[in-house]
Amino acid sequence: MAALSGKAGRVEWASGKADGFNHWTLDVDTNMLETTSWSTGTDQWRSYAAGLSGGAGTVSGLFDALSTGQDNMRVATLTPSTGLLVLEIDKVGGAKFSGSAFLERLGLDVDIDGTADVAYGFRFTGAVGYTTTT
Repeated sequence: MAALSGKAGRVEWASGKADGFNHWTLDVDTNMLETTSWSTGTDQWRSYAAGLSGGAGTVSGLFDALSTGQDNMRVATLTPSTGLLVLEIDKVGGAKFSGSAFLERLGLDVDIDGTADVAYGFRFTGAVGYTTTT
């Protein structure tokens, strides 16, 4: 197994690179629906069926007032609209997740003795795709 380094990651919003980011998270989940029925036997195990799936996470890093991608993300957060979000694990290897997403949270952290940092919370609307092509 070849491990990947996060140093070649990247974030794109609405088909444009969003500069300044250095961290992202993604959680994809499926609701599991219990289908266990009453039994007269000694069966003790539950059964399930897959329900609806979804994906959400965060993108964070350095606030960059000159990044067109970050500017587009601010606008999409303040006036809610969807955009194509691409989260690349490895730009060289092409491993990435993507899909249409809403940006549902914008957080800023500005410290006199540190950098101005920004974080966005997102939620995919529809399927989350995964590819390994560049």
